[in-house]
Amino acid sequence: MNNVTATELLTINATNNQVHVVIKGKTNIKDTLVQSDANIKVESDATVEKITVDATGAGAQINNEGTITDLEANGDVEISGKEPGTVTSDTDVDVSKKVSSVEALKLELTNDKVTKIIIEGTIGSDDRKDGYTIYNVGRAVTIKGGVNAKVYGTFIVKVDDVTIDNLTIQNKGDLDGESSKNRGGIYVFAENVTLTNNTITNGLGEAAGLSNAIQIMSSKKDNPLSNYVITGNNIIGHENEVTNWSSSGIVIAQNYTPGSIGNYVQAITATETDYQNLLDNNKFENNKIDLTHQDWSKSGDNVVLYSYPVEDTKEAEEQLKSDFAKAAEKSLENITVDEEIVTYAYNADTKEATITIVKEEISVKDVSGTGAIVALESLVNTEGLKGFQVNGGNDRKDITSLTQTQLKEAIIFEMAAAIALPDGASLNKLGQLKETTVEIKVYLENEDGTVAEDIYKISFK
Repeated sequence: MNNVTATELLTINATNNQVHVVIKGKTNIKDTLVQSDANIKVESDATVEKITVDATGAGAQINNEGTITDLEANGDVEISGKEPGTVTSDTDVDVSKKVSSVEALKLELTNDKVTKIIIEGTIGSDDRKDGYTIYNVGRAVTIKGGVNAKVYGTFIVKVDDVTIDNLTIQNKGDLDGESSKNRGGIYVFAENVTLTNNTITNGLGEAAGLSNAIQIMSSKKDNPLSNYVITGNNIIGHENEVTNWSSSGIVIAQNYTPGSIGNYVQAITATETDYQNLLDNNKFENNKIDLTHQDWSKSGDNVVLYSYPVEDTKEAEEQLKSDFAKAAEKSLENITVDEEIVTYAYNADTKEATITIVKEEISVKDVSGTGAIVALESLVNTEGLKGFQVNGGNDRKDITSLTQTQLKEAIIFEMAAAIALPDGASLNKLGQLKETTVEIKVYLENEDGTVAEDIYKISFK
């Protein structure tokens, strides 16, 4: 890293290798030429009258804590800290600001010079009266969450080309059936938006009101649903109901004037594939309705153009999980083990098996496990168990065609991949499992074609 204190003309050429330069001291640099992959920091007591950036190669990053009067850029440039006085460019210049308070977030949402807002830490609280804020997004901007970033609030997007990424949003909801802006995590009234990798949950403290995680509305008639990029989001806990109304994960709404927007929202065109993409590319958990498309120019049952899951589907899924849980309880409670090696107990209420290891030096492969394997085989053959996944791994393991030996090997392999062993270590001894808990997602399907998923746990003591 190079420190620069004074010069009339500074040329930084990083065409072949990344260069880090700190401009510091009481200096006034009249002209700085930055080429390609350079990382420049202007400290608080330094002034650069003009920076000319040619970053058509690998890009450039500028952290400005001092003063940059004029920036002329070509290529991919990201600026953090204080924004320059003027910016001219034929290409995109990313001016980013970090915020960690309600006031700072509101300020930067109105700052046209800032193209990326990075949220750090937690903004707001679960205080229903004073901890929740409505944020109006009226310009094209990227709002990105830093590590563990969280906002207690509602975002109302009323312009195209907005991105919200990697942010946890805690939605307040309407506790008493009132219709307020608190009801949505993100409202969109635009021709497009990008919502990616966010987690949107419902409820403040112990109270969770009527709420929708994301509500999509168009300012353009017959706008395709595919214009809205909504992927990788976790939508959790929108399950509250009041008379005639249910909470939902994603709502597509049209042909009325909602109070949250104050404008007439136009029709959105959608295909079955569009709906399925939303369901497949986002994760839904404990929502009354995961996805619904509503047309308020219609009446009665005709308002809902699409809804998932429908009530009958939800009931069938719950029945399948309940039937499986009862069969699992009967099978798993009756497993016998060699108590000189391990002891075993199963709690049907928590769906958790507890295995206490007595002899840590015993090889995992030498443990018979025949009782457990037979129990699993029974659940495969008669109760619709089709596969499993350990600790949220990337791959579902299908088990319907496995022999007893293959099933045992698959379980050992998946468990070894799921627990935190030292680098290069393999799962050999029982003792390596002590004080670990694995979460097992089971995939179920019955003869009627109903499918469901449920979570069971195994704790090793």
